Amino acid sequence: MYYRGASAAVVVFDQTNAVTFQRAQEWVRQVMSTSTNPNIVIALAANKADLEEKRQVPWEKAEAFAREEGLFLLDTSAMTGKNVLRLFEGIAELLPDEPFVPQQRGLQVTAAVDTSGTERKATSRGCCG
Repeated sequence: MYYRGASAAVVVFDQTNAVTFQRAQEWVRQVMSTSTNPNIVIALAANKADLEEKRQVPWEKAEAFAREEGLFLLDTSAMTGKNVLRLFEGIAELLPDEPFVPQQRGLQVTAAVDTSGTERKATSRGCCG
């Protein structure tokens, strides 16, 4: 998994399986300890909200962990789509106005984005040259 210099991370656990919550806690701590971005936004998605009757991870437990670690927590369902869009909207709202610049932390950037506004014209050579 690649998250060095990432602005955001989404950690998902299956709220019908307590083991996945334990693993999610480990992932969150790993991201926090190894991320080079001090302002990284970490969202914790409690998935399978559509299976409330099978819940093994109490909402209060997930909420306490999220509060303790400063996470954005949301109850989601990939099956029904519940809060999936809201998850990404919430991350976008929490991102800092100024983007993280890796060079400020001594990291090397290997790819550049053309911001000149000019577009390259497509050639008629096809996909392979």
